Amino acid sequence: MKQIILAKPGTEISQREKDHMALARRAAAEGFVLLRNEGVLPLNTKKIALYGAGARKTVKGGTGSGKVQERHSVSIEEGLKKAGYQILTSPWLDRFDEHYQQLYTAWRQSREDAVKHVLNPMKTLVIVGQVPFTYPVSIPVEDQDVVAETDTAIFVIARQAGEGSDRSAVKGDWYLADVEYEGIKKVSQSYKNVIVVINAGGMLDLSFADEIPNIKSLIYYVQGGMQGGNAFADFVSGQVNPSGKLSATWAMKYEDYPNSATFSHNNGDTTHDNYTEGIYVGYRYFDSFKVKPRFPFGFGLSYTSFDLQAEKVAVEGRSIKLTVNAINTGSMPGREVVQVYVSAPFAEGKEYQRLVAFQKTGLIFPGSNQHIDLSFDLTSCASYDEKGARYLLDKGAYVVRVGNSSRHTTVAATLDLDEDVNTEKCVNICPKKGDFIDLAAPQRDEEDLASFLHLKVNPSDIEVKANDYHQLPVHYDKRAKQIVDKLSLKELCKLVVGAGVMGKRLVNVLGVAGSTTNDLYERHGVPNIPVSDGPAGLNVADKFILTARGNPKVLKIPAEYNFGFFARSLKHMVGSEKDGVVHCMYATAWPVGTLLAQTWDPDLITEVGRAVGIEMEEFGVTLWLAPGMNIHRNPLCGRNFEYFSEDPLISGKLAAAITRGVQSSEGKGTTIKHFCCNNQEDNRSFSSSNLSERALREIYLKGFEIAVKESQPMALMSSYNLINGVYSPNCHDTLTKVLRQEWDYQGMVMTDWYSCGKGKGDATKCQGAGNDLVMPGSRRESKAICKAVKAGKVSFEDVRLSAYRIMTVILRNTAYPMWETPQ
Repeated sequence: MKQIILAKPGTEISQREKDHMALARRAAAEGFVLLRNEGVLPLNTKKIALYGAGARKTVKGGTGSGKVQERHSVSIEEGLKKAGYQILTSPWLDRFDEHYQQLYTAWRQSREDAVKHVLNPMKTLVIVGQVPFTYPVSIPVEDQDVVAETDTAIFVIARQAGEGSDRSAVKGDWYLADVEYEGIKKVSQSYKNVIVVINAGGMLDLSFADEIPNIKSLIYYVQGGMQGGNAFADFVSGQVNPSGKLSATWAMKYEDYPNSATFSHNNGDTTHDNYTEGIYVGYRYFDSFKVKPRFPFGFGLSYTSFDLQAEKVAVEGRSIKLTVNAINTGSMPGREVVQVYVSAPFAEGKEYQRLVAFQKTGLIFPGSNQHIDLSFDLTSCASYDEKGARYLLDKGAYVVRVGNSSRHTTVAATLDLDEDVNTEKCVNICPKKGDFIDLAAPQRDEEDLASFLHLKVNPSDIEVKANDYHQLPVHYDKRAKQIVDKLSLKELCKLVVGAGVMGKRLVNVLGVAGSTTNDLYERHGVPNIPVSDGPAGLNVADKFILTARGNPKVLKIPAEYNFGFFARSLKHMVGSEKDGVVHCMYATAWPVGTLLAQTWDPDLITEVGRAVGIEMEEFGVTLWLAPGMNIHRNPLCGRNFEYFSEDPLISGKLAAAITRGVQSSEGKGTTIKHFCCNNQEDNRSFSSSNLSERALREIYLKGFEIAVKESQPMALMSSYNLINGVYSPNCHDTLTKVLRQEWDYQGMVMTDWYSCGKGKGDATKCQGAGNDLVMPGSRRESKAICKAVKAGKVSFEDVRLSAYRIMTVILRNTAYPMWETPQ
């Protein structure tokens, strides 16, 4: 079987790479958040003292599936140098490099020793992953490291985290290590102006910024992707005026988060994670319980200032429309984010406010203004009533607030509803596991709303959405049905299981996470489709050799896989440049999900998605396993960097935006993930997320609902965890009742990798639950499904319906035209 390889030969940098690097640079600069600025930024000096682990070893992204093999990543030091800044502390940075390399070399040797007698390739990687490399935090700053030629220093704090483990509230992670604290203290004593940069995928304790003097500026860099260093130089020089806003609340101390004591490993139990905070996640908690945050949700400074004035609020049926005038009252051109919140009538268990709309302005010059039109559906303010299995708008006054953070708003109007209104009739799902009671907010302070605009809402304008749980919406291509109906049971069971991570593929993209089966090509002309990891870019091999016989060989084994028996098992796939023609697949390493979210700019995120789709076309990838859109429930989740926000509206809107961008390329699709409640990485395959139905629907499903309804992603991935004791890939309530019968999802559902295995989810229960494709797949799983059908334990019709959906996606691929059975 001849393989289809789409990547073009040659090693020269392409115009596509240049264009996408420019976009990545712009996206990063738009997402950095300026947390503090006491006159030091924009920089007025070209001489900089630069310190910190992230200065030269800048962390571009997190570990795990989100890794990208880009051509080159620009560090903060390199970016500053390219922009004309003189870095005066190279000796300190050189010493840190040596320290880093010594630690890394010792770690690799320890892992090689641990697996040298292991003869199972996957077990080799498991053992290596049990002790991941710990990113060194710093080395001491000594007297000889201080330079006199400048009064300005930048200290870059770096943290690395990723898939498979959560962070910890200890020194060197959530808290500064002693060497970091003393280093920043030394720097602050030596320089008049100190800028501290947080180069981490998640938040950390900032109490040091209250204790150490001369810290004039704080910047949340997050992880800026391959162009982060250049974007940073644009940011601090004033070439770009800061406009990023936090997409999660930054607490004064870790204990202020309502689930701090019980999250993940904090209470010693990673098997049962009780979501006792209910709907009070992020600003919903801080605002409702009057807990002062260090930096509120939606906060971010600029080099200029803005005044936001709500000039018009109107009710048109159930649609609420606003016009806000954004006026630049400062001295530099800049952009602002207009945020709209609504406080629903108070009831026990009702949050103080929720975000209902947002929009970023264009570039506004000093003294100029821009009118921003926003709208939201009043039904988005409904709360879920578990007893009645319905969404309900309580009667009373809905207070509309406009501002630029959750703690900086003014009242624009009140919407008066004279009676309770049902907005959607549902059925109860996912019965709560565990004997606990959700938090309930205290009574609110009374507000005098008499002087504000009062608008009447007509209850009859709000129709009740009725869901049909007796019928299953059917969405598949007629050609797909014609092909699938010809397949035998054995062939059907191969189709609903992936082809594994190894082996030859008709459509081959080296380095992808997996693909659908190849076994139906010779007889039925059904090609496989490759699926690539994300969400910081396409995770594929950067370079490979195509031999004269058309066989691809990689030039090297990636460092994270180059251990023991696993590396030896891949030797046949490795070649050298003399073996054939070099092909390149340098993907763009984009800013991580949190940084993209901090742009609050769906139009920009759609541009990023469109660029990803172009790269998918170039390489031959059909599905991108992205975006990640789980909720930032707790700042110690090891995978928060992949996810957008603590707020489901931002998560859903940005996931829809990036999906629209990707799917503007014919036959290319996203795979929104991880559905749902994958908010903990420790013991993720055996941990049960236990929560109320209300919290599930209002917080953890809502973002997915928005993404599905606004963009219809081609695929969706279930998560590893259990939901109230039921494994996510086997959960009929979420995958069928909610996803298809309530939201009318039209795409394909797949499992996360190896989530159906011993003691985990059950591959034979997937299709009946609504999970179409078991990934990465194995012959064992295919045989098990076939056996279960023959035994009457699995419905043949369920398997065939899943096959219809999978085949519909395969037919949309553009890497290989599937029109007829090969002769």
